Amino acid sequence: MTSGPTVSIVIPNKNRCDELVQTLASVQAQSYSHFECIVIDDNSTDAYEERIALFRTDSRFSFIKQAPDRGGAPAARNDGARRSVGEFVIFLDSDDLLAPFCLEQRVRCMRAKPALDFAVFPCELFRETIGDTRLLWNVDTPEADLDRFIRHDVPWQTTAPIWRRASLERVLPWDEAARSAQDWEFHLRAVLAGLKYERLGTIDFYWRMASANRQSIGKSSVMDKAYHDSRLQLYRRIYKHISDRGGMTEARRRWFVGMYFTAAETIAKKLHRGEGRRAWKHAWTDGLVTAAQYRQGWWLLVNARWPARYESMRASLESKWPREYFLPRSDTFMKAPIPAQPPFAASNAEVA
Repeated sequence: MTSGPTVSIVIPNKNRCDELVQTLASVQAQSYSHFECIVIDDNSTDAYEERIALFRTDSRFSFIKQAPDRGGAPAARNDGARRSVGEFVIFLDSDDLLAPFCLEQRVRCMRAKPALDFAVFPCELFRETIGDTRLLWNVDTPEADLDRFIRHDVPWQTTAPIWRRASLERVLPWDEAARSAQDWEFHLRAVLAGLKYERLGTIDFYWRMASANRQSIGKSSVMDKAYHDSRLQLYRRIYKHISDRGGMTEARRRWFVGMYFTAAETIAKKLHRGEGRRAWKHAWTDGLVTAAQYRQGWWLLVNARWPARYESMRASLESKWPREYFLPRSDTFMKAPIPAQPPFAASNAEVA
């Protein structure tokens, strides 16, 4: 037995009190009890205080109100990580769930492999109740994880890793300027930093999918220019980060063109054509496309006001440009059926 928490669980929250209660209950039900759970609340206006009252009697839980100038999930994760004291750290979203054996499995794996900086565990998707989709977040493939992240075939989700604290310090902080794709950016930097990791264990947490009656960042930000600008700037920062480290290949450059083009096309069609063209110009100034490709994309976005003409021009470009420029969707991301797997063999004694 240890005197202090071995695992720190950091949860950002804003106006999700109903889901948060389920999340906290899944933490409280862990077979491994040596944890601390830190909830950083971004000034919720729902029934948050009333709903969390039940957990305040458990000394393993702490509830911190975020400063008004520290809004957003990345800031909350940074603040929670700084407050935490566990040897290991897990970032958990306020609407997702842990399996009862999650911490026990992860601590055992990290103890058995002391050379690892972090370990990644598989995730099951659900909508309302666990088991209602029978889908994995994604599957393992022989392809390099860095390439999978770059082409948006995201291998794992925020809660999938358990971090060794000393190793986590090499990746922190989370990018607080990012309005979306924060976990994509954070994990991509961890891979770029050369941290040692393995995929281990069985499914031990559950990611709640968006539904028609449930708000999500992506659904609520379709018409938000700042949201789209933030995402494009995030792509630009990562592109520069990889380039500066000498890691840019021709294949990766093409995938980044796809990110820039998709962002510009979305802005042109959803918000403003001129803004879309300005967004696309970054692909030229950042050195991703030729002058001819820039002009072709520019004229395409000019014609976004005429759907039939636009689709005809786009089809023509699809025959000229590399297919990666159109950011093809993954065949397995959030689409992979769960394979048969043995249950986790929990021991009778807790992991020290």
